[in-house]
Amino acid sequence: MTKDQEAQQLAARSLGEDSHLLLQASAARQAQVVSAWQQEVAARIYAVTSAYQSAIDRQARAVEHIAKVMAEDRSVFTNEDHVQAFMERGWVMPLHSSADDVLSLVELFDNDPDLADDELCFAYEESTEYIRSGLIDRFPSRAHIIKDAFEAHEAGKYNLSVPVFLVQADGMWHERGGKHIFSGKREKAIKRRADEFRQGSLTRKFILALKNRSYPLLQSMKSHPGSPLPLNRHLVLHGDSLDYGTRKNSYQALAFLDYCGMVLPDLPDE
Repeated sequence: MTKDQEAQQLAARSLGEDSHLLLQASAARQAQVVSAWQQEVAARIYAVTSAYQSAIDRQARAVEHIAKVMAEDRSVFTNEDHVQAFMERGWVMPLHSSADDVLSLVELFDNDPDLADDELCFAYEESTEYIRSGLIDRFPSRAHIIKDAFEAHEAGKYNLSVPVFLVQADGMWHERGGKHIFSGKREKAIKRRADEFRQGSLTRKFILALKNRSYPLLQSMKSHPGSPLPLNRHLVLHGDSLDYGTRKNSYQALAFLDYCGMVLPDLPDE
């Protein structure tokens, strides 16, 4: 073999080695790109599935809670005297509470109503995140407003949280039932929703409880009879009440919003 031939073979071998290295480098870069793409896809899939699983978990907790309520003594939650005791003080029946808690509060309303108010405020404070998440899940189009209202409430800006809680409750009734509950046709709106459930069902009774005329929040008050006054939607939303911005009133408005949120979506009908 001549020197020229040896030089050509050496050059060819070197070129082949260089090409091989280039191919390896290219393959490595491609692998890195593919790996990065796979990681990005995996991250996006994880984010979506996590959000979906979170929603499923919250819904499961809601269903579990309703099932627990229904498994307890139903008469505790629908007893007219019990409902009356709560509504006279401006509260709806606390559906997140146990039957024992409800009975204790009914007794406390007779002995120390102010302490009963404090106990209810604390109970709703403990359930705030659960309530907020449930409302957002069931009424996603209102999520941005609900979030702002809860932020105002938690910041102690009750002059802002109270009317927004009330307005959103009214809007939810119109959205799901076609009628506003804050109107002269309130009883029709309640009956229309109640008629979606069979006679005697627990959900129907929860809805019809809102027809109770002793509930100050839904009473038609044309003037401010004095102070302090129980929370009343008419005086607040028409600008007649200037002293509604209290912690208790904000929790009562939150309780009403939560109650409406639970009876407006379709609940398991026993």
